[in-house]
Amino acid sequence: HQSYHSEEKEQKPPSIKLSYRNYSEFRCVSPGGKGKEVRLALFFGYNVQGTSCRIQHRAQEDEFMNGIYAKLLEHMNRQPFLLPHPLLPSGVEILRQLYTEDQAELLTHLTAVPDTPDSIARRAGRAEEMVATMLDDMARRGLVFAAGDENLRLYGLFPFLPGLYEFQFAGKLEQLSPNAPTLAQLFKQYYYEGLGREAAILYSMSDAGTRKVRIIAVDRQIPHESNALPHERAAEIVKQQCNIALINCYCRSAAVVRGEPCKLNGPLDVCLLFGPIARYAIEYGHGRKIDMKEALAILGRCEEAGLIHTASNCKEPMVICNCCSCCCGNLKGLSYFAPPGRVVKSRFEPSIDLEACTGCGECASRCQLSALVIDEFPRVDAERCIGCALCADVCAAGALAMVERKDADEIEHENYLDLSMHVARSRKMFEGGTPD
Repeated sequence: HQSYHSEEKEQKPPSIKLSYRNYSEFRCVSPGGKGKEVRLALFFGYNVQGTSCRIQHRAQEDEFMNGIYAKLLEHMNRQPFLLPHPLLPSGVEILRQLYTEDQAELLTHLTAVPDTPDSIARRAGRAEEMVATMLDDMARRGLVFAAGDENLRLYGLFPFLPGLYEFQFAGKLEQLSPNAPTLAQLFKQYYYEGLGREAAILYSMSDAGTRKVRIIAVDRQIPHESNALPHERAAEIVKQQCNIALINCYCRSAAVVRGEPCKLNGPLDVCLLFGPIARYAIEYGHGRKIDMKEALAILGRCEEAGLIHTASNCKEPMVICNCCSCCCGNLKGLSYFAPPGRVVKSRFEPSIDLEACTGCGECASRCQLSALVIDEFPRVDAERCIGCALCADVCAAGALAMVERKDADEIEHENYLDLSMHVARSRKMFEGGTPD
């Protein structure tokens, strides 16, 4: 428990004691036990100034954490998504901001595996035509996933990440919804209170299976004699795609909306989607269809800007994100919760030729995770290095070269679904049997 007190002075409001329970739930009690105890869910932080405590909050009734939005969040947490969805007030509030109660109730009958409107309607006890209309409307607003075509349309639940977060901030800034600032703050809070914390725990556990995210090194810095396979090279991943969509970086877009713009001034239109998720983004107007040539040019533009290629840890990723550590959930979360090098990395790490090094410090300036330390001589902090190769890419003296890690992990899972099911099993979600 943590307690915060303010001092009492003349003509000032009475002091308030806040005792921390779990994550963001607080009890607020006036000194001496006078006054009614009030339960508060803390959504936008708190501060203590002198004699009073100003809290930005939403007072919650018990039913808020037991209502339809909480039920939906618990339903999402039972799905084989890459990240757990802990039941926290900030997560419940995100769903309240996004869905009506009627929509939320309907979504409790969807799963991570897309299904037809008639099957969903039967489970929900609703008319098929009404269900199909509701689901298609939500798909156009980035609230459910849709696949198939006009002859056979399928709908499935989106997780918070990747999914809901991306498609609320994938469009142009001027086209975002009016509640985008509220959502941007809530997503950030939920990530740090639960979503990212749970992810870091799973990343760090040796028995939790394969890491969910991987780093892709700058292609031109990968040594020719390495064992790197095509799915470990960003350009090769792009060349294998039939459908490519381009959307705005949702992390940097949300940061701009929160008033926390990228410190690297990283470009926004850099997130590449492939396969079914690309078709969804193009059909429902969330992204723009691009060809291989433009996608490869985007990879080069991101490397020039100092952004880091990340993807899900499978051979056929659905997304290549181009991340900065100041805005992006993957990198910022890694720095916040655990030493990044323990959690996620590429097959490669930098090796320094001290004789060739001029001590210019460009490599350390380029590194987003403070993995390069310049003392008398430069050195690599293995606990923080994720093997992105941006340091080697700016070394004019040629003193930095990427070499293959001795402990490099092999990428075992074929696609996102395979990876998701593996992670779900590691969370012991299927003790009663694996779903169809």
